[in-house]
Amino acid sequence: MSANQTVRSALIDMGVDPARAHEAALRYQSVDAAVNWVFGDGETWRPPSPEADVPLYYESESSSAVDDGSVTVTPFTTDEYPVSYTAPPPRPILQSNNPFQSKNPFRNNAVQPYTTIEDDSLRKAIELSQQTPSAVEDRSERERSVRASAPPPSPRRLDNDDDEVERLAFGPSNKDDLDGKLSLVPLSGVTSTAQANKEEEDIQRAIQESMMSASLHSVGSAGNDDFPPQTARAPGAPAVYITTSMPSYSAYVLQAIAAVPQIRDVFSVISGKDDDMEDLHHLKRVLKLQETADETYVDVNEDVQSILKSWDLYTESLPPWREICDGWLTNLSTLFTLSAEKASPLIDLDDSLADYFRRPEQVLSTRLNMQPHRALHVDFERTRSGPSNIHDQLASIVWSPDTPEQSIHYLADVVFVNLRRTPGLIVAPWQWDEHVTLDRYLTQNVRWATQSRAEQGIVQGELRRLKEEIENLTSFRGNAVPDAIKTLISHLKSSPSSDDVQAASRAELTAKLERISEVMKLRLEELQEQVKEREQAVKGGVFNTNDPEKNQHKYSLRAILWHDGFTTPGRHLYTYVKNNGEWWKVQDYEATLTNFEAIKNDNTGLFTDGGPALLIYSRDGPRPHEAYELSPSPESDSPLLAPTDVANSEMDTPTLNASQADTLDTLDTLDTLDSSTDASVSGHAASDAMDIEDGDSAAPEVETPTAAAPAAAPPPAAVPAAARKSSSLLVDLDEP
Repeated sequence: MSANQTVRSALIDMGVDPARAHEAALRYQSVDAAVNWVFGDGETWRPPSPEADVPLYYESESSSAVDDGSVTVTPFTTDEYPVSYTAPPPRPILQSNNPFQSKNPFRNNAVQPYTTIEDDSLRKAIELSQQTPSAVEDRSERERSVRASAPPPSPRRLDNDDDEVERLAFGPSNKDDLDGKLSLVPLSGVTSTAQANKEEEDIQRAIQESMMSASLHSVGSAGNDDFPPQTARAPGAPAVYITTSMPSYSAYVLQAIAAVPQIRDVFSVISGKDDDMEDLHHLKRVLKLQETADETYVDVNEDVQSILKSWDLYTESLPPWREICDGWLTNLSTLFTLSAEKASPLIDLDDSLADYFRRPEQVLSTRLNMQPHRALHVDFERTRSGPSNIHDQLASIVWSPDTPEQSIHYLADVVFVNLRRTPGLIVAPWQWDEHVTLDRYLTQNVRWATQSRAEQGIVQGELRRLKEEIENLTSFRGNAVPDAIKTLISHLKSSPSSDDVQAASRAELTAKLERISEVMKLRLEELQEQVKEREQAVKGGVFNTNDPEKNQHKYSLRAILWHDGFTTPGRHLYTYVKNNGEWWKVQDYEATLTNFEAIKNDNTGLFTDGGPALLIYSRDGPRPHEAYELSPSPESDSPLLAPTDVANSEMDTPTLNASQADTLDTLDTLDTLDSSTDASVSGHAASDAMDIEDGDSAAPEVETPTAAAPAAAPPPAAVPAAARKSSSLLVDLDEP
């Protein structure tokens, strides 16, 4: 069947390629049907393979880079890029009124090859779209390999004074690149290092640094090339821990932990054996370096690697405070508890260390009386207007309105304080306390603490009234009264009157104003002195007492982990540690002597979401012997602000001997006393709250409970020594 020439010519005039137009003319005898096929099913139609070799219709160019830095252009043929293309059939002669059209029947009317650049580009695009996917992928792979063979975009070039070689880099090109293959071009304008543009080098260097990992854990605490020569360790200075490849924050954590004397002591007495756990061995070695190291800094990279591997710790979050609190402290407490069970008999230890091994979980954990879990750290949320010191933060947690009867059952020997802050929010500077006394929060002191808190509430009411009186005395309708009186006196003295009567009146008025100013000044000084006393009482002065029973739990600040708030590579972490009574600032491989006043004035990170992040307090002196030491050990560790549900499990009660039975009888008596005391305290607290709310300045009266006789019950200190010695045997007993 022959092709319909009318249909074929119409399709060619529409811009359809001759091969597809010819096929449509073979299939259909009408233009409409042919057009529908061309733009429908005919779009996927391909011409049959040619039976003869296809002539070379065009040549293209391909660039390649050579070793001398120049770019060569080599031709390629269709053998390299095969294209299925057939010569179109002769175009029919159309009748026209053009008088210049030739009537020669032997004229060759075949379509001539394209000669314009625009038509050639269009034809190449059509041919590439008709290629098989494999051919396109091969071409893309070749072009990708050519680009990958070029050197990276580095602002530096090799030093070669003898031979100036023009380097290759990515940059703009002035050449005509119709095919888009000239990806690599010489970057002109740089002939030598001396003539390089300094600004361009800075830009390139900044780009490369921005592509680096911003993780604090990608490098150690200091690079290998940055280590200064080793020097002798200064007297009293701590041994500085550094890491070369492990997470840098690990060295600072170990630095802070090693500054706590209780942790060093309890791990030092655990004998090293062949069957010791690997993490215990490396931790003991790191702590021992504080006593044995003779040089300024020591590399603990292998020890950190082993500890992190044993504890399965590593994080990409910045800063890593959550991993320190939830990971390091939990594993450290578990490690010591398990090691204490395998320790040598207590007869080989002195009294203070024996207390640590009788209740090993109390070394690092604190327990509340109303919660079944133990807290390894306490979280303090820093805000702009909220509490910014230890006592106010701890009081808001222990004595919260939701839990008015809550108290601390026992305190840890080492207290970790995690200072949290919300990114982007301004916070108030932290008010530092180098020494704190925490007896007021204990269960055994709940009655005394409630009375003191009631007095504190009364003092707060008095403080408000004093401030209002000062405001009324010194201000009237927004104007400062003392300043106005001084200004009036100065005006009367500087403008004398010629009239004797007026002058005498002014002199009398000036004398009265001076007396008023003097009396007002004395009254203000008196009121301000009372305000200072009340403020001191509100801040905790009402809890100050000389009673030794209420001053047993004294703690001192031992270490501070600090972050400047940034997350880019660099020196953003440092630690303050107290060693031999002196404060030292440890950063990288340096330990600099400082003092506590400098720490209080350190505002690093205050406006960049940084600042002090972890405070470590430890007990001054040995652990006090108290009755609650005979209570059982809780099973879980969790932060004070994030309690976890712990299932109540029944435990088998072991057989008790006579001494242990006497001890339990003593505990039952103490529990009866505590319950009656708690009931009295609850009623007293409610009445005090009503008095404070009404503004009553009278001190509340404390009623003595009639249900129990406190005088008949032995105090906690009266627990016999035999009971304390048997406390290690009663650790697994259920609490009443």
